Formats: sequence, C-alpha cells, structure tokens
Amino acid sequence: MKKFAKRDKFNIKLVCNCMLVLFFLLSITCENAIAFRPSSIITKAVRQNIRQAIKPTFKVTSRYSKPMGGVAFSTDGLFFATVSGSGSVQVWNTKDGQKIQDLYSNNGAITITAFSQDSNYIATGTKKGDIDLWSLRDQSFHKTISIGSGAISSLIAIAQQGGWLASTSQGSVKLVDISLGTIKRTYSSSEMNDTLCLSLNRKGDRVITGHANGTIRIWDFFSAKNILTIDGKEGAVYSIDTSVDDVLAAGLESGKVELWNLATGKKIFSEKRHNSSVKAVVITHNSKYVATGSDDGLIKISPVGNKSEIVLAGHEGSVNSICFNQNDNFLLSASSDKTTRFWDWRQNKEAARIIVMREGWAVVTPEGFFDGTLYGEEEDTLESVQWAVEKSAYSVDKFLTYYYEPALLGYILQGKIIKRVQPVEDISNGFQLPPLLTLSTGSISGSGQSENRAVIEVIVEAVDQGGGIDEIRLYHNKKALGEFNIKSVVQKKDKVPHQVKTYLVDLVDGENQIKAVAFSHTRIESEAVDKTVFYSSPVDHMETTLHMVGIGINQYKDENIKDLDYSVADAQGILKAIERVHSKDFDVYNYYELYDKNATLSNINSLFYSLQNLPPQDTVFIYFAGHGVVDKNEWYFLPHDTSEDFANKGLSSSILTSRTTNIGARQILLLIDACQSGAIIDAFKDQKVFALLSRLSGIHLAAATTKEQLAFELIDLGHGLFTFTFLEGIKGNADQLPIDGNISVKEALNYIKVTMPILLKKYNLSDQKPMINLVGIDFMLVDSKK
Repeated sequence: MKKFAKRDKFNIKLVCNCMLVLFFLLSITCENAIAFRPSSIITKAVRQNIRQAIKPTFKVTSRYSKPMGGVAFSTDGLFFATVSGSGSVQVWNTKDGQKIQDLYSNNGAITITAFSQDSNYIATGTKKGDIDLWSLRDQSFHKTISIGSGAISSLIAIAQQGGWLASTSQGSVKLVDISLGTIKRTYSSSEMNDTLCLSLNRKGDRVITGHANGTIRIWDFFSAKNILTIDGKEGAVYSIDTSVDDVLAAGLESGKVELWNLATGKKIFSEKRHNSSVKAVVITHNSKYVATGSDDGLIKISPVGNKSEIVLAGHEGSVNSICFNQNDNFLLSASSDKTTRFWDWRQNKEAARIIVMREGWAVVTPEGFFDGTLYGEEEDTLESVQWAVEKSAYSVDKFLTYYYEPALLGYILQGKIIKRVQPVEDISNGFQLPPLLTLSTGSISGSGQSENRAVIEVIVEAVDQGGGIDEIRLYHNKKALGEFNIKSVVQKKDKVPHQVKTYLVDLVDGENQIKAVAFSHTRIESEAVDKTVFYSSPVDHMETTLHMVGIGINQYKDENIKDLDYSVADAQGILKAIERVHSKDFDVYNYYELYDKNATLSNINSLFYSLQNLPPQDTVFIYFAGHGVVDKNEWYFLPHDTSEDFANKGLSSSILTSRTTNIGARQILLLIDACQSGAIIDAFKDQKVFALLSRLSGIHLAAATTKEQLAFELIDLGHGLFTFTFLEGIKGNADQLPIDGNISVKEALNYIKVTMPILLKKYNLSDQKPMINLVGIDFMLVDSKK
C-alpha cells in the first residue's frame, strides 16, 4: 500500500479501472464466483441520494400475526391482556413489559377476556360458549364452565368472589359462579335480539346490554328483571360503558356516541364522531373522559358530555377494543391492523405498539426503540417486524446496538426515562441507510494452516448509502470470523466511499455457509449477502477436537465481594458431564480449567489466546461460574483478582465478544452462570449486552439470570439451579420430538428455558429467568449415532 500511494493520481485511476475490468471478467468465468459490477452498486448508492435520511414505513410480515380483537387491564394494574385473532390470549406484566403467558383453550378459539376483581384470575370466553379460568399467581389452568351455545360476546367480572357476567352471541346474559361451576341467574327476554355488548354499572346493581337491533336493555342485577328498554334508531349497539354517576355511554353502528341517564333512560348527549361504526367505547376511571374507537381506524377522546377534542390517528384498520389503565394516563387499543397500541393520550401521542405472533412478540415505539423475541423461526421473531424504505426492508433487530431496550414497555408504563449512552435518531422521521453489500468467492485453493485444511478467498464490498461504513463482518456457518481471517482491507472514494475487505476462510467438509453484513456509523445493520460453498475433503476423516473450558470462582481476593459455594463444583461437574456424553464423538479432548486464585484476568485472556488457531471443524464448550455485574452498558465477569475498577479488572462483554470471535472453531457454546454481586445493577441491561455478544460473535449463549436476580445455589441440588437444569437436560431429559437419543444445543437450551420456572416453583423461589440466545449453527451435544 505504501508503494502504491506514491504513484501519481493518473496512474492510480488507470490501475484501479484496469483492476475493476479484470475483476469483472474473472468473476464471470470463475466457477465459484458471484458475478457483480462494483460500479453498479456505487451508481445505486448515488441514486439513493446518500446525504438525505429516508423516511420508512412500518411493516409486519409474519403470517402468525393476526388482527387483534380485545384488550383488558387487571384491577391492580399489574397485568394487561390482549386477544389475538389466532384464538389466543396473551398476558403481559406491566412492570417489565414482558409477555408472561399465552392462553389457548381446548374448547375452541378464544374471543374475549377479562380479569377478576381481585386480580388473581383471568377468564377467557370461547366461540363454543365456554368460560375458562386461569390463575395469574402460578399461571395455571383452573377450570371450565359452559354457559350455552354461541360465541361469548361479553365477559365481565363482578365484585362477588368468583362471579362473572357473560353473554353469548345468541342473546341471553348469565351470571356465573365460577367457584361452584353453576349458573346463578339468567337475564333474558323473548324480545331480545343478539347481545353484542354488556356492562355492569359501577354501583353493581344494574346490568346493561346492547343489541344488534339497536336496543339497550337495563336489568336489575338481583332480580334479573328488565326494568328499562331504550329503543335506538342508529343501528346496532356495539359497545357500552358506565360512569360513577350512572351515565351510560353507547357506541353505535351509525358512528355516533350517545350518553344516557341510567335511572330515567333519558338521552343527555349525542354526537356523530366517526364515519364508520363505533366498535368500542370506554369512560375513564375518574369518569371525566369518554373515548371511542371506530372502524375508521380513529380513536377520539373528549370530556364526558362534550364534543371530541383529542384524535388519536395511526391504526390502519378497525379499532375493535379500547381500555384505560388504572391511572387513566395510558389508553390501550386493539386493531384489525394486527397491532395493539399504547397511547399517551393527553400528549396526543402513540407510546408503543405491540405485535403478537405465534409465540414471539414485539414492542416498537414510533422512535424505533424495540423489545421482543430475538431468536427462533423468522416469522416468530423480530425479523418479521420491519422498517421498509423504497425496495428494501430492514427488520427492527438490525437496529440492535442503539435501539434494543429490554423491558421497554415497562419503562414506558412506569414513566421512567431510559438512559442512553448517546443520542440516536428518530427512525420514523427517517434514517440514513446502512452500506450496500456484494460478496464474491474465489476458487478453492491451497492449504490452510495444515495440509488438511482448504481455503477459499471471500471478497466483500461495502458501499456507503449515507450512513457510513463502520464495520464489515463475515460469518462462516453462522460463526463470525476474527481478525486473523482478514487478508486485506482497501478503502476507496470513487463516486461514493466504499470498502473492499478480503478474507481467507478455512472450509469444512460439506456445506459452508458464507454470509456478510455491514454496519453504518450509527450501527444499523445492512441487508445480508450470502453464498453456500460445497467442499469435499480428500481426507476420509478430519480429526476433531472438543475443547472444554471451565472457569469457576468461589473465593475472591477482594473481601468486599461475597464468596460463593458452588461455582467451582459447577464448572467441574459440567466438564465431566460434557466429556461423558461425548465419550466417542471426538478424536481428542482438551481441558482448559481455571479455578479460584488461578482464574485471574491475565490467565483468562491467555486461555482465550490459545484457542485462536483452532481448525473450523472443532467444537468449543465454555463455562463461566462466578459473579457478574453490569456497569455503564457493559457486562463484566469478575475474575478472582478483580476490584471495583471493572473497566480494567473485569472481563467485559465487549472483550469477550472479541475473544470468542477470534476462536477458529465454528461450533461454540458459551454458558454463563454468573450471579449478580450486588455492586452495580441496571435492570435488564445484562440481557442487552448478552444479545449483542451472541449476535456479533455468532455463538450460542445462555446465561443464568436477568434483572436483579441471584443465580440460586441450592444445597439440595449441589449445584446452582441453572447448572443443575442443564446437567439434567443433557442426561436425556432435553431429548425432544423426535425422541431419538440425540440432544442438540437448541434442545438443551430450550430445556433450560422450560424447566427452570418449574423448579423455581418447586423450591418456592422468586423469579429467575435464563437468557437464551440461539445464534450459532446447531450441533449435537449428545449424539447416539456415534
């Protein structure tokens, strides 16, 4: 490069042009190359007008995402529920904004949900006319009661313990005693039309029903007598609600909202609010405001008895259900546009939107911050929630570095300010695009670092589209390649800045998946480019080695750091168990163990350096046990000789990312059973740093705790709970369908995810949620065929 830089500008330009032409001719004749014209992607980048941010549109591509039909808040404000068109209900925790349970009925699709007055139970109504009751305390099914044929159209909890009011699409309303499993009372008339909605006044002595023929009926709660019928002339009554002073609000097919005096049946207010049917109406808990949601996609809010003042626009489909939280500061809406949205209605602002998939979910704010399911099937994760610009679409998880905020919805609902390391752009207003990539491979040639290792040259070109080029990363079989695989990096500035990075990739026998991504200066990830290369080794058997790394610390040099009981035993037990289940799978077994006073930062770094030149077919298992803390958006494992100067004395997540990236092996599993020392803890920040570590390095990672939890150590088990669960899994319990005697990494980690909550209940322990990041290529931990 130094000699080349001394040449005059004319010669440089001439040589570059010649090289481009030569490269193009070679690329179209090389059997293993992807033909491309570097100049064409440069031209495309210029057309993007790289100086301007491009405003995106929000897009959901998952086939599992369905129209949302209902929403409800628990009386204590700790939970809310959403009803999906898939026939399921999702229960959410308002403290951390996480989905805690999916409810499915054995009695048909769920149509509606409601919480009990004491917030101990949630009830769901089905299309077949059944009510299922679920416990919120232990998230278990309680019982089913059938109230008749026809879908449950309305469901309301009453103050009496175990009491519920329910109506079916066929008309009658029934008072159900869930505790006894009986129907106590029926509200019915021969003149009743299909019951579309149901309410109970706040005094609890009047039942109000709305019907398809436009009538509203008022019933005495105790005698079940119809004491008043209001004959409407505005079409079907889709929704009703009442205030403390017995004002009845009704949402009508005509688009009107009407207010009535419950005692006299006299109309006191009428306003045509919407151009389509009013499907939802609700009065605030303080009885000062009434809100309506319509088929026109709008939500309107006004003081009770006055014309509408606040218009909440944003839904792209019918608003099917709305409710206020207990403090009346947020309104929650469910829409046919497949989103549920929280509105800071006094500020006339959308706070966040929720997207429900099959098991996965997403929470996204208009500014672009997000939380949700990172890993799994594409259509069941954040990959199916996208910001679309022109002909490209960027899934929200491509904004992981600065926009991923675990517990995002919890922060919003509690009015907390999320502290950020640096200011970021408002994505909905536009963002500068990440680099545009092309990938080319040369022919398989030569040997690697040993005579049995073949190498292929991979060239990645990144062109600036406005956001700059911060980094290019290349992945081989999902594992990121380190700095030792880089042959050259060339910076160019023709029409727009671009970078050409050349890698030397050691191949494995069989399929080799090559993928490249790049990042802008604001760490927005580009669209990936990939290619599959097949290689047939001339050697019948390539020697494989299992490298087992155990690092455990019970005793710390610093007296201010609490000693632990099982970290060393956990590490030793894990390594023995891994070797036992792999007794015939590998040719060589290498142990790397650092315990207590030997587990210094210097020794840990030296250990990782020794793993850098491993062949790609090798497997590495790494286990950390000890204390871990989060400080200033970094997670630190605390070595034996650590101090409160974590930045210099702790092993940071950033350094661990670099260390694991530089390991030559492609199959890596990292387990971290590191409880919080109590020094500096920021809720959910460890979840973010572990997600970044796993994603950037391309390895499987599982960690024991989140938030301010301790990784429980139990005398009865002889191990930490996380480690015990993993050991039980690889003994055979993690073998899932098909049950074949084999246990893959994904099976083992999913077993931890499912089983730990069960053990927590068994030992009466508080919540400990493991963090599972399934990123790398799946491989067998137990293989019965070998």
